[in-house]
Order: sequence, then structure tokens, then C-alpha cells
Amino acid sequence: MAEKNIVFEKSSIKYKGFFEAKQLFLIIDGWLKDNNYVKAEKTSIQKNNDSIMYAQHKLEPFKKVSDYARFIIKIDITLSDVESVLIEKEGQKIPVEKGEVACDFTGLLETDYQNKWDTKPIYFFMKTVFDKFIFRSERSNIDSELKGEINDLMNEVKSFLNLYRF
Repeated sequence: MAEKNIVFEKSSIKYKGFFEAKQLFLIIDGWLKDNNYVKAEKTSIQKNNDSIMYAQHKLEPFKKVSDYARFIIKIDITLSDVESVLIEKEGQKIPVEKGEVACDFTGLLETDYQNKWDTKPIYFFMKTVFDKFIFRSERSNIDSELKGEINDLMNEVKSFLNLYRF
């Protein structure tokens, strides 16, 4: 059975103001493609009340690190009290959204994700020995790589949202 270990505890980005929701998702999608992640959307909820929108998206993109381990980044994006507005920038009216954005990021390391080592008791024993003695030395390098990638993604999102501060 695959084991999921939390490497990067839940970290949040909160923003209130003007933004472009479509661009936010394009930034995240572009970063995932550039870093060889396979996008997996778990849930997507959108509710509209008159001119105000609420949306929640949960993504779990993953990246194969080796035949034994892969990275999973849990991304929870919540858009609340969102309404479309027009802002004037350099003499032109630009349609944007105004509201609140909350992005939560959690990093997981999933080992034996193909369940190859749980088919027989001897394989399970070998997997346990491998995890305790052999994979242990490589684990810290893999953990720091995942943390670095999540920090990079968070910086991309922060930079994008800071573009809309006036």
C-alpha cells in the first residue's frame, strides 16, 4: 500500500483586492507544466449569487521522482466575494475581478505508489528495510527538492497577485 508522508505543512496565501481569476489559473497551470507535474483536479465548485461568485478548486498535481516515489502538491484555491469590475489603467478600461483569494499548499511524498512492494510478505519486508536504511539517505534530498518547488510555486502566485495592487 502506498504511503503518503507530509513534507511541506499547509501554508497559505491570502489576498484581497483586484485580480484576474483566469490568469491565476493559467499561472499555476504554466508552472505545473514547466516543472513536469501531471495536473489532477479533485473538485471544482462554483456558486453564483446575482453578481457575486464563490469558487473552490482542489488540485493534486503529481510528479514522478523515481519508480518508487513521487511528489504530490495539494493546492486548495478559494475565491470568495468575487465580482466583476472595470478598472482604468493608462486610459483604458480593463475587466478584472474584485474579491478574496486564499491558496493553501501542502506537499506530500508518496512512496510505493504502484503498490509493487505489498504483493507478498517478503516484498513488504524488503520495502521496510529499504525505507529504513537505504532510502533514508536520499530522503532528505528529495524532501528539500519538494519544499523548494512548492516555495517557487508560492512565489509565482504571490508575484502574480502583487501585480494588481494599486
